[in-house]
Amino acid sequence: MTFNQGVTGSKPVRPTALQLCDYPNGILLSRFLNARRQGISPRTLEFYQTCLKRFLSNYKLTSTDINTFLSNLDCRNGKNAYYRAIRCFCNWLYRQGLIKDNPITRVDPPKMTRVILPSLKQEQVEYLIQQADSIRDKAIISLFADSGIRLSELVNIKSEHVEWSEHTVTVWGKGGKQRKAPFTNKTAELLRQVVASANGYCNIWGTRRRGTQIMLYRLQRRQDCRVVHIHSEGRLPPICIGMGWISSIS
Repeated sequence: MTFNQGVTGSKPVRPTALQLCDYPNGILLSRFLNARRQGISPRTLEFYQTCLKRFLSNYKLTSTDINTFLSNLDCRNGKNAYYRAIRCFCNWLYRQGLIKDNPITRVDPPKMTRVILPSLKQEQVEYLIQQADSIRDKAIISLFADSGIRLSELVNIKSEHVEWSEHTVTVWGKGGKQRKAPFTNKTAELLRQVVASANGYCNIWGTRRRGTQIMLYRLQRRQDCRVVHIHSEGRLPPICIGMGWISSIS
């Protein structure tokens, strides 16, 4: 008998946490991921799988074990990411009638340390643009600074996504959500040159995600421009230069 099978006319049978643990390893996680594929990016699915697999491999689905698991993590603000993944999984199980009681309702979200990152100064942006090796690279850095778009959004830009009259570019963010990101006249000049030389590639840049990351890492090897950190989903990466910190705005 499966979790939702019961006597005809009776209420669905909801299993206990112990019964969930008796389920074949990975079955519930696979069902959960398959149920969320629509409108979810591959990286978000990977995020769910990484967080939940670590939890489900060693803990039961109870409020006590969830609290213990979160307390044992040493990733500080990363605890909140694990909490969100577990919360989403628990809510899905409850809606599907797979658990009688939702344990996440008795778990408080981890407190996050919020740090205000320093903003970019115009001269710092200009310095980075000067350090870039090509018009394309200059346009990428300039657009990053103007719009705050993510790397995953940047690499999907096509020529038809650019609205020259409005000075905006249409991008698709997390969950397939569409939005318009603004850019300045300076960036527009660089973008026009990039679009004019586009060769029918999958985007206007003629390179994929990894190529853009490599370009940013090249700045790290410059004597006076050191990349401190590039987040895979980040915007303009934190960069340390002679005049001070350059940092992305989350």
